[in-house]
Amino acid sequence: AKLRFSSLQEVESARQTAGLLRSLQQSVQALVAAVQKTEDARGRYRQTFLTFLDGQAGMLASRLVPGAPCPVCGSVNHPQPAKPVKAVSKDEVDACAAAYETAQKQQVQLEKACHTALEQLQQADAALVSASSVPALLDNTAALVQAVDMAEQTVAQKQKILDSRTEEVVRVMGEHSC
Repeated sequence: AKLRFSSLQEVESARQTAGLLRSLQQSVQALVAAVQKTEDARGRYRQTFLTFLDGQAGMLASRLVPGAPCPVCGSVNHPQPAKPVKAVSKDEVDACAAAYETAQKQQVQLEKACHTALEQLQQADAALVSASSVPALLDNTAALVQAVDMAEQTVAQKQKILDSRTEEVVRVMGEHSC
């Protein structure tokens, strides 16, 4: 269906709405990429932390003396001491943790940007519809809102996965602490 506008103001409003739509689409794409970046950073942090713990266990095990108490648990029996592994420094763990935190913050900022872009689009579309009778724009907005809702659901699902994996990291950290 071809849209007809009765005034220059309506044309300008339609251009503004189209621009806001492009902005929203870009924001959603950036958010999806940020969610993936956050998941990747979480995975690197988790793996680096576990490697660090394995390195610490191997270092402690290399210092065990038969019959002498373990510095961690106090046992004098050492039936299966940890094997030495390539160590990861605390600085590397901290750098991965910082990268993960930065990725999470960027994701939150992009989530806010998507919500703002959606609100602006809805306001511009409402102004355009009130200035003219263009039912096709209502259909377009409904489809856009549905697409944004689907994107937000995807982000929410990814966030749940991140949260559960973060809880796993915290649990593993607790299990390996003294």
